[in-house]
Amino acid sequence: MREEKIIVYTTSWCPDCHRAKAWLRDQGIPFEEIDIEQNPAAARVVMDHNGGRRRVPTFVIGGRYYGNPSIPDLERILRDTGESFYEGHPQVERDEREKMAGIISR
Repeated sequence: MREEKIIVYTTSWCPDCHRAKAWLRDQGIPFEEIDIEQNPAAARVVMDHNGGRRRVPTFVIGGRYYGNPSIPDLERILRDTGESFYEGHPQVERDEREKMAGIISR
């Protein structure tokens, strides 16, 4: 299993941040949260990677930055990175078995 966690830049008031963090927790995916309201350097990082905007949540996954992806996009990003965040997750393993058997398409 991968040692590096996902980094999630957030604010305390952001509903998309709350949803994304809850989804990550529900999936058992470890992450580090950085509140850009409490950390001016982190706010600059977010702005540098989002066209000057304080767009949250901003994720760092596999060294790449993603500004406020939807939950389906976040799931796709995690799958496409080839990282092992989903390793051992029963729903994902079932989905992969069904996908390989041609039962579902992704």
